[in-house]
Amino acid sequence: MSAWSYNPVDRWRDFKRHLQVLKHLTPTRAFNLAVNLLCARFKTRRVPGYPYVLRLDPTNLCNFKCVLCPTGMRNYGRKPAMMKRETYKKAIDELSPWIIRVWYYIWGEPLLHPELPEWINYAVKRGLSTNLSTNLSLLTPDLAKNLVASGIEYLIASVDGANSETYSKYRIGGNFQEVVGNIRLLLDERRKARSKNPFVELQCLVTSDTENQLDEVEKLGMEIGVDRVRFMPLALPYFPYRGEDSSGFEGWFPKKQRNYRYIYEPGKPANNSSCFWLYEGLTLNPDGGISPCCRSYFKNEDFGNIHNDSVRKIFNNEKFQKARSLFSQNPIWNGIPIVCDGCRDFQQSPHL
Repeated sequence: MSAWSYNPVDRWRDFKRHLQVLKHLTPTRAFNLAVNLLCARFKTRRVPGYPYVLRLDPTNLCNFKCVLCPTGMRNYGRKPAMMKRETYKKAIDELSPWIIRVWYYIWGEPLLHPELPEWINYAVKRGLSTNLSTNLSLLTPDLAKNLVASGIEYLIASVDGANSETYSKYRIGGNFQEVVGNIRLLLDERRKARSKNPFVELQCLVTSDTENQLDEVEKLGMEIGVDRVRFMPLALPYFPYRGEDSSGFEGWFPKKQRNYRYIYEPGKPANNSSCFWLYEGLTLNPDGGISPCCRSYFKNEDFGNIHNDSVRKIFNNEKFQKARSLFSQNPIWNGIPIVCDGCRDFQQSPHL
């Protein structure tokens, strides 16, 4: 049986992946990274630097109806939309001297956006690491060629199961054989282009249905020729992070091994550490809204909007400063409610 927990092999692979990202460092980016890491270490309220990671959602639309995804359940946290070019360029133009990595996925299916390859290439030309996660159902020969040509560095293809029956239980609306064929198509296009990018990871969520197919999934990945097969714990929708009940999803949990993401005891955080998201990066939504992290789903939880203020100003506004203070010994009580107040993902200070 394949081990799906975060074992030493996975840790080593992730370490190597992070080392690859370091090649994108410049003196300015390295200095900015050091400043942010020091601020996180000492839990400062203000960060004199910029974020060093940008997570953005090209669209919050999706062609699947995955059962545990709020987008799949069509429970939209904001108006469904495609990100506009000016929104994307404003973020990249301001942040590219400082950030190291861009993630092109949060709540939607990024391949729905017609300008995605062009946008990725815009970041690649600025020396940024680029990462994409997709159900890969929408890939065509032309899109495969354009993605490889874009220079995308890392691509995650979601394949939750070793056969059509298992896959379709979670990935409602997807076609297993079609997605497997599309992975082959992408790898073939990479070979034709004689490119080492993208590094392709086949990723499988471990559920009660997939936990007995891990060896088969691994064999499938090896047969296809992906660069890595990775098993991930099932991520629940946004509300367990607020301390709300998640017992309604018990049927999806694997029986053989549990992970911290499945268990939320009232008043007890999932992690004993303080929140790193508040120092690491920003989450940019299609409408320009800035969320404190990728857990935040609803528009009314935004900390700002890129169309109204600069990224730097938002990164140190009252909401961000209050959020960081929740992990210090001197919290800010300014009467401004924020989504972080009730977060149960990280250990807030004892005063709460």
